[in-house]
Amino acid sequence: MKIHIEKPAVYEAFPARKKFYYRAGYKAKQINNLELAAKFTAVYKTGARLIQPVICWSTIPTDQAVNLLPESFKGVQQVTLFISTIGKEIDGEISRLYQFKNPLDAMLLDAWGSESVEELNQNFDQKLRRKKGSGTRRFSPGYQDLPLAANNRILEFLDFSLVEASKKGILTPAKSTICMIGWYDEQK
Repeated sequence: MKIHIEKPAVYEAFPARKKFYYRAGYKAKQINNLELAAKFTAVYKTGARLIQPVICWSTIPTDQAVNLLPESFKGVQQVTLFISTIGKEIDGEISRLYQFKNPLDAMLLDAWGSESVEELNQNFDQKLRRKKGSGTRRFSPGYQDLPLAANNRILEFLDFSLVEASKKGILTPAKSTICMIGWYDEQK
């Protein structure tokens, strides 16, 4: 089994502003209040400065992924398991902002980080699909019949030290995910 470690360009994890606004609870496509717009821009720049995106992944035959796959992956021939993170620096800054009684900036940076790791996942997902075809939907432990604790088995399987999981499967750094995509055919 070949394990790949990629360090995508930082911009590949920059979320669209409207997704960031929405995640932060602001439902408009643009912000008309100049003070609030400046706050969102400052937080966006902080997030962009702090992230260090990394993806660890491997595509393996499904018989090597016993007990790692959801029932909905029945019939797939291969699966790509991947771990993505934007690093621990953003977690530290969010904690620091809360400590210094700046909950608005902390909440906005938390929202930005969530959208950032999702953008990283989306870009990697598209890259895989260009090579492999449509496959299954992207799936993460904690949904349907695959418990969150499966994160531990996948981390052990991929032997990726930049991300850790609690016994229950909660990931650290917080802005990290474990995902999988099943493939029905070996080639596109």
